[in-house]
Amino acid sequence: MVIGVRVPVFVAVAWLAVTSPKSANAQPSVKLSDWEQAGNGTGVRFVSLQTFTEPNAEAISLPDQTNGGIFQYGLAASEVRWADECRCYRYYIINVKSPVSGVITRHKFKAIPSGSFADQYGQITMTVTEGDRVDTDVIALPIGSAPGLQPKVVDVRLDKQLESVLLSGPSEFQVTLTNTGGMPVIVESVFVIPEQTDLWIEPPSVQGLSQALLLKPQTSEALRVIVRPRVKKAIGASWPPSENTQRHTTFAIGVHYENPLFQNRQGQTSLSVPVRFQPNLPALAAALVIGVLLGSLVLLSRRRVTIWKPWLRALATALLVAIILELIGMFLVAKDSKFVLFGFNLDPWQSLPVVLLGTGVGLFGMKSADLLNKMFKV
Repeated sequence: MVIGVRVPVFVAVAWLAVTSPKSANAQPSVKLSDWEQAGNGTGVRFVSLQTFTEPNAEAISLPDQTNGGIFQYGLAASEVRWADECRCYRYYIINVKSPVSGVITRHKFKAIPSGSFADQYGQITMTVTEGDRVDTDVIALPIGSAPGLQPKVVDVRLDKQLESVLLSGPSEFQVTLTNTGGMPVIVESVFVIPEQTDLWIEPPSVQGLSQALLLKPQTSEALRVIVRPRVKKAIGASWPPSENTQRHTTFAIGVHYENPLFQNRQGQTSLSVPVRFQPNLPALAAALVIGVLLGSLVLLSRRRVTIWKPWLRALATALLVAIILELIGMFLVAKDSKFVLFGFNLDPWQSLPVVLLGTGVGLFGMKSADLLNKMFKV
């Protein structure tokens, strides 16, 4: 015999509500706002993927909370990778603790970029909802363009537009690396490739980069490049007179770097360095003395008699005038001016022009002082 029991509908509904698992209702949802640069359509769109309950809740760190203090959460964005199949970066993970059940859920997102912009931390609005509870917070997430579209963020600069290298012995010049982006980068290597390899005794070397260099955003690091030319080859390349703004050879400086946060995120930049050879000061002084002596000997030979004392006075006067003109020329060149003498544009840092300067002044002898006075006469 079957005995029927009628249960009111409202009692059944109430019983189901009481016996249903709390986790079915205690499931926070997370939404991330899009990021846009300058309102031109360039930016990043965040797409929510799967959500599941964390099985090892005790091992999850939740150091942050939303603005209203309703939800505790933690970010995990240390293994972001580019995926060709979705043309997106994945995965951004946000762990959220339910204030109702205490259950921690994991929320995964992918980021779809558009356009070209530098790698940076974007300010993203996160909205967490659970039932009638809603709270927000602004979080910083690493974002970047698709591979190949990201701009260069490492800038290579020189202290001078034209680097000077001595004809003999080692010389050095400085290059400055600057991280112009919004995220740290690691400089893996800096290489220097000369235009003419036969001009150098050994390949140029970079000092101050014994290991990978970490460049923080908007910071710079100075590196020294050491070069050692072959004297004869360098003299041959620099012997023909030319303006002091013309190069004798060049170097190509290349920099390889990577973003340590975005995996397989590498970039490179390069710079052409114009180089002009010049003798050292003792060599320039010797060239000037030889020039003055040659001019004075020509002056002496025209007289066909040996008059030593007047000749020595003329030689000393010409040498003094030549030194003054050489110093004036160096000063003018240092101020980005030209040194024009006897109708020629001379470079006071090159041997042949200095010899010609000394010879011309030596030919004037005692009259070189009058020449100097005329040059500065107002």
